Amino acid sequence: RRKWRVQSRPAGRRTDYRPISLCIPTRGTHWLAMEAMSIRARSNSAARRDDDASLIEEIIEVDAALESVAGGAGTDRGSGGMASKLAAAKIAAWSGVRAVIASAGAPSVVADALAGRAVGTSFKARAQRLPSRKLWIAFARASEGQIVVDAGARRALVERGKSLLLAGIRGVEGDFEADAAVEIVDESGAVFAKGLCGYSSTLLRTYRGRQTAELPDGLPHEVVHRDDMVVLANSPVAPQ
Repeated sequence: RRKWRVQSRPAGRRTDYRPISLCIPTRGTHWLAMEAMSIRARSNSAARRDDDASLIEEIIEVDAALESVAGGAGTDRGSGGMASKLAAAKIAAWSGVRAVIASAGAPSVVADALAGRAVGTSFKARAQRLPSRKLWIAFARASEGQIVVDAGARRALVERGKSLLLAGIRGVEGDFEADAAVEIVDESGAVFAKGLCGYSSTLLRTYRGRQTAELPDGLPHEVVHRDDMVVLANSPVAPQ
C-alpha cells in the first residue's frame, strides 16, 4: 500500500505561513490536530520552488523519505517551514490522532476538516497509539548520543521487541550520563530506535560487546530496556 496518496494538480498560492492551531491529545481524548497555512497543504515538491508541484491528499506515514523532501525553514514569517509541520503531524499520528494541513484562506476549513472532508493534506492516525511515556521519550527528550549495534541486535529489537544488551553494541557516539536519551543506529548509521540508556557512555565503551555473564555485580543487564525504547517509524515494524 502506498504511503502517499497524490492528486496531480497545482499546489496553489505561494504565500506566507499562518498557523491556526495544533491540538496534541492526552490520555482519554480524541482530537483532530490542525495546522492551517496560507499555502495549500503539502505538495510532492516545495510549492515555493516548483509551480508544477502536486498536492498530496493523504499521508499514511511520515517516513524518512517524506522528511527528506520537506525542506528547511519556510518564509520570513514562518516558524520552521514544512519540516516543522510534518514533525507536528507525526506526533499527532503516533498519538492516535488524525492531522490535517490545510489552507487558512479556505472557507469553513476547520469545520470541513473536522467533518472529514478533503481540505488539504490528511495524515492518517496510527491504529495503536504510543503510550504517553514512549511519546515523551520519542519527542520530548533530546538525544545526547548514539549507540551503534550489529545486525543481530537490530533484529532482536525491531522484530522481537527485546531490550538492548551489551553483547550487540559495536560503538558509542557522544558523551552522556546514565538515563540519557540516545538514538540506536545500525552499522550503516541509520537510526531505527530511541530510548533511555541505563549506562553512561564511559561504561558503555568499557563493557560493549560483553556477554551478560561477564559483567561485574551491580551493573544492569539491559543497556536500554524495552519499556524505555521506541522503535521508530522508518523501521520495518510499527512503533511500539
